Order: sequence, then structure tokens, then C-alpha cells
Amino acid sequence: MLTSVVLKDAASINSITVNNATYPLEKFDWGPDLIGDDLRKMDGPGRHFNFKHVETMPITMEGHILADSTSAYWTARKALLAIVIPDYTQVIPIHGTINIVLDGDAETYFTRIILKSSDVPLQALYPTVTPFMFQWESFDGYWLKLSDFQAAKI
Repeated sequence: MLTSVVLKDAASINSITVNNATYPLEKFDWGPDLIGDDLRKMDGPGRHFNFKHVETMPITMEGHILADSTSAYWTARKALLAIVIPDYTQVIPIHGTINIVLDGDAETYFTRIILKSSDVPLQALYPTVTPFMFQWESFDGYWLKLSDFQAAKI
């Protein structure tokens, strides 16, 4: 389903590819958050709609860091966290970008993200395997096409 998933840092200089042998994904979810009026505007008779629009898009990614040796594990772990965790000196409001390519689709989609939470625990007795979980929020609200920067509903 996903041909490519690339995580980029805030400056889009450094990147890392996940959903491969080193970082296999188990879950990659997204969906729009709608905001608007919870109460209907009942100014007159008839049907009254709640007006809502897409504001943000929560994204959840879960997978594992896999390596053959402890030194390869630590290299892979540090490389992943260097991209995902924002620098303490960062002044721009976004933490990074996710680019995806879907199987059978020539378009590359992207969205700018803010890290909301992360969990990369060390596993006792498994020195070269660690699960990871990242939750982001895309303030774009949609995946955008890299070709024309238009919103895509995927």
C-alpha cells in the first residue's frame, strides 16, 4: 500500500526512510479533525446545519527499530530520533515533513507536522529491537500533492 514513507527534519535538509527492513511500520493512520459550531443556528424554521471544516490532521505511526547488532541498533535509533525529535534551538513552528508515495500512484504527497508525543522505549533482553510510536499533528489538515501543492483526499 505504501511504497515510500520519508520523514524530513524541520529544515527539510535531513531525511530518513521508514517502512523498510530497519524501520518496519505496523500502523500508519491519519484522519481530519473537524472544527466548527457544535450548536445549530436556529434562526428560523427548517433544517439547521452545523458548519464544520477541516483544521488539522492527526497522524499516528507505530513500528520497530530492527538491527543485527547493538552498534547498528544505536546508529539506527539515533538517526531516527535526530529527524523526529525537534532541536531545542528550533525557532520555526513546524517540526518536520512526511512524504508518502502510494503503491500504483505516481504522485508524492506531503504534509508538514508538529510532534505531539513520542515513545521509543528500550526493550529488556532485546538489545537490537525497539518499538516506536509517534503522534503528529498536521496543521495543513490534508495531504498535499508535491506537484501542485493542492489538497488531496487520500
